[in-house]
Amino acid sequence: MEHCPSSSFPIKMVPLDAGWNDLGAWDAVWNVLPKDESGNAHLGDVLTTDTKNTLVHATSRLVSLVGVENLIVVETPDAVLVADKTRSQDVKHIVSQLQATQREEHTLHRKVHRPWGLVRQH
Repeated sequence: MEHCPSSSFPIKMVPLDAGWNDLGAWDAVWNVLPKDESGNAHLGDVLTTDTKNTLVHATSRLVSLVGVENLIVVETPDAVLVADKTRSQDVKHIVSQLQATQREEHTLHRKVHRPWGLVRQH
């Protein structure tokens, strides 16, 4: 908890066990989603064969996996990420590479929502 020495209100902490799960990485998302009999969690249009313990997040097209295990696969209109589930925190290295090479994918998306509709970037 942050210190608030100049607060005019008395600040107290109360313990709470709310089952909190910080979904800051894709493996954490896999942990909270329902899974099929092979331990796969799917969001979107996904087909799998002989695939185990994998998260697939498909937003704009069909994603198919054959004979793989322990992967994170995230498909968006902007990019596709494929990572070993134990290394999902390392996505930050890809973001650093995008920044270092002055690529725009980490900040500019192909579809930008505006109050008047969508703007498509090329």
